[in-house]
Amino acid sequence: MFGLGFKEVIVIAIVIMILIKPEDLPNFFNKVGKSYASLKQMIADASEIKDSFVKMADVDIKVDSKAKVKTTVKKAVENTVKKAIMPDIKSKSAIKKEIEVDKKEIDVIETDIIETDVIEENIIETDAIEENIIEKKEAKLENIEINSVDNKMES
Repeated sequence: MFGLGFKEVIVIAIVIMILIKPEDLPNFFNKVGKSYASLKQMIADASEIKDSFVKMADVDIKVDSKAKVKTTVKKAVENTVKKAIMPDIKSKSAIKKEIEVDKKEIDVIETDIIETDVIEENIIETDAIEENIIEKKEAKLENIEINSVDNKMES
């Protein structure tokens, strides 16, 4: 058990009993047991990941010494575990690039909004001008009708 002998385990147990209240001991040992079980499970999962990684590797690893194999497998397991546990963590530079892209997209959208506002203002002005022209033409038409009625009456 972690390279501890029987005497060391007894000393640790006595120290724990002295430091922790007797009513808290069952709860403490329960938590220690659960932590130990989860640690064993994590070790087993890491071992499975290592085994699957080694099986999936298509590359023949030619290594001169056992230490290099351990180092290579350890790095592979660490990378695999990091990817499994933290798949969404990105580097600062990647996040900065995404922020810059988002800022550019926001600038484009703001420009589109400004252009849309200008177009809407132009449409409103155009509508006002059209209404003014229509009113003037209607007024001319009325004048023409009135003049033609007056001309007919005079004749």
